[in-house]
Amino acid sequence: MMIAARDRGCGVVLISADFDEVLEMSDRIVVLFEGRVMGEYPGVNPPIDEISLAMAGR
Repeated sequence: MMIAARDRGCGVVLISADFDEVLEMSDRIVVLFEGRVMGEYPGVNPPIDEISLAMAGR
């Protein structure tokens, strides 16, 4: 359902701690940690090490 909405041009917000799911479904990745934006990354070829650090609050 989310992919169909995305394909129709709708904005979709996916909140998930499942990293594989995030990478598979995202055009853009924003990492939040304790209510703060830790980083914003492209969905295509994202810097996985940097995203992992942001997810840990670093």
